[in-house]
Amino acid sequence: MFGLSQNNCPLQSDGLAMQSLKRTPRAWSVAEAQGEYGEIVARTRYGGNDSILECEAVFVFKSGSCPSSITLGVGQNIESLQIATSNSEFPKYTLKWREGLPNVSGLSFTVQLPTVLPRRCAQNLGMGVASGARLNSSTYTCSVQYAEAIDDTGSLAACSWTGGKAEITAEAVSVTAQPVFTATEGWDVEETGAGIDEGNTSYGTTSAKASRALTADA
Repeated sequence: MFGLSQNNCPLQSDGLAMQSLKRTPRAWSVAEAQGEYGEIVARTRYGGNDSILECEAVFVFKSGSCPSSITLGVGQNIESLQIATSNSEFPKYTLKWREGLPNVSGLSFTVQLPTVLPRRCAQNLGMGVASGARLNSSTYTCSVQYAEAIDDTGSLAACSWTGGKAEITAEAVSVTAQPVFTATEGWDVEETGAGIDEGNTSYGTTSAKASRALTADA
């Protein structure tokens, strides 16, 4: 069947156009017992469940205003959101979440998202670059940790959402100077962009990365 058969997901915005939607049922695992010659003498299938789904949706930000916030973890069981911008395409939003989870516990994290413009352009999502270099691409990712408890038959019995983290990356090209990156206050820079990838027939490029912890909702 051509096109998307459904487009319901936890992230809704008139300016976002869904490009793809994937729902993957929880896969079965197989335990095996071997005989003295290494032959398989017994097999048991366990843990699968078609009602428990790992989901991923990809959107293009085409017009209007971007989503200003999102709640990860307990509530809508959203695991992560990535925003990607570049000088070659419109901004993309990639959302990952889970459906059908039993006995959910843990934390929720309401995250304020960076402002994005609906245009083909590499954008400052929390890390910019000084004059003499140009931004080529950037990403912003917020995510939470997911943990499971398995029962005595190997099936999922309970799950929990815990610690949250946000990361930003930026890639720039050297035009007249080595790229110098500056992160917004509150971010811990992990990769400064001090290195560079150069060639004898190309302009040099480099990247930087920063992160910060997310604060759980009260």
